[in-house]
Amino acid sequence: MRLRKVIIIITDIIIIVTALFLALVIFVIKPDKENYVFDISKQVFISEVVPNILWVIAFLAILFVCLYFLRKRNDADDTFPKMFLGIATVLLLIMQMILVYTTYFSVGNDAGIVAKGARYFVEGISDEFYNLRYFQYAPNNMYIYAIYIVVFKIEKLLNINGELLLAAISALLSNVSVILSSLCVWEITRKRCYVYFSYVLGATCFALQAWVIVPYTDSLSIIFPVLTLYIYLKMRNWKGNVILKWLIILIVPMLSYSLKPLNLIILIGICIASFLHEKYGFKRFIMSITGVIIAFLIGFLVHFCIEKALNIVPDDNKKLDITWYLLLGSNYDSYGQFNLADYNLIFSYDDPKERDAKVLECVGERISDMGVSGLFMHWVNESHVFFNDPTFGWGVADKTFEEIPVKEGSLTRLLRDIYYPAAGYGFVMNNQAEGYGNYYFLYVIFRQIIWIPIISLMLFYCIYRRNREATSGILSLTFVGVFLFSMLFETSSRLLIGYLPVFVVTATLGLNDLVDLLRTKVMKKLTRKRT
Repeated sequence: MRLRKVIIIITDIIIIVTALFLALVIFVIKPDKENYVFDISKQVFISEVVPNILWVIAFLAILFVCLYFLRKRNDADDTFPKMFLGIATVLLLIMQMILVYTTYFSVGNDAGIVAKGARYFVEGISDEFYNLRYFQYAPNNMYIYAIYIVVFKIEKLLNINGELLLAAISALLSNVSVILSSLCVWEITRKRCYVYFSYVLGATCFALQAWVIVPYTDSLSIIFPVLTLYIYLKMRNWKGNVILKWLIILIVPMLSYSLKPLNLIILIGICIASFLHEKYGFKRFIMSITGVIIAFLIGFLVHFCIEKALNIVPDDNKKLDITWYLLLGSNYDSYGQFNLADYNLIFSYDDPKERDAKVLECVGERISDMGVSGLFMHWVNESHVFFNDPTFGWGVADKTFEEIPVKEGSLTRLLRDIYYPAAGYGFVMNNQAEGYGNYYFLYVIFRQIIWIPIISLMLFYCIYRRNREATSGILSLTFVGVFLFSMLFETSSRLLIGYLPVFVVTATLGLNDLVDLLRTKVMKKLTRKRT
């Protein structure tokens, strides 16, 4: 018991320090742009682009929402709003399908490579790079490769547009994620008003964002962390077999790990918080570990079967492992993002042991050269990339657009002008969006107004709730895990997309706590003064 209390105190300190650090970065400390020499991912952060008045508008929005909820009655244990959820989901899906149909395009970069390899596979063509060597470098993209193959087979069978179908699937997954985030809020609060709030927040934050039309690992994995959270909330008080309980809770992140390794972060948060806040005898503990191991073995077996079905032969000499992402994350001049210098260093070694040793040596030298103050500033720079861009790196990378379909119509033109990135908001070539993006600044401003309340309420929740009990521990530790991942490994704000539904849940609970705090502390004092 003493050990648990000590660990809880330690995790509380880590959560508070992390949240305060990020709050300082977002609202106070500016990035170091003097040494920023890398161009491919050069990013003009939103805080440097939009007027400061938008920060005031965002905080006023939080205030007015708090006042609204303060006037409402406490509707705990009220009926779940099925009618609202059903109608809102249909309307949201219609808006998403219109967005997808008018704005989808052929994607470049890694998603484009995977798509081309999938088309080769469906056509019976075997290319040494697109169907083998690329996946030896990036084995985690095998899952999305298999998804593309299935969709392109459907395309061939039904004579439909496979790329449009993939974008529609991506939109549908984000739609379901909005529902799941609202269900998670209901499971925790039992208050309809916060279900409404979380749904609107989720719809605007991630279901109608630009990335929804890009069916890559980020958008396709958006459902898994929030689904894992929802399953945990439904299973937390289950009195059945312990092995089965943990197998059910952990099977989703274990299966989705190969699609996106970040999906394991919430699994780690669940395991730590459950260990600290649930009662475990020796027998129960062993049974829980057994469930975890079985889930891991099933995930490994599925990965192996996909590997065999796709006829991909692993090659550890080519695989870009954790040292590659550590190397990127330690590069001060590129803010921890992908850069050609580190890419060339990695591929200058054929022997993986020699390569990893050199990478670790290079990372150690970089940290030593930075010193304490330099490392602090490096984390500030990385935090700006990861958390201070509510477009999540949209349009930052070159060659995002491979081909834009020719479409006529005023609605198509309007949505492309709003959603397609324009020069001035990152390193975007003037001709990359083929003349679109005239109203992109409206998209940027709107997302900034939405993102400020989300990140602010989430940080408030983590500081206020910390690791008090299992649920708050899971959400707070998940936030810390995402933060540490972004600081230690490759920094790319699009990696945040998969955890946006969980962050929306956290922000909604933060609003709930803020309103309760105002009601119990402020309102009581005002009432006493009146009497």
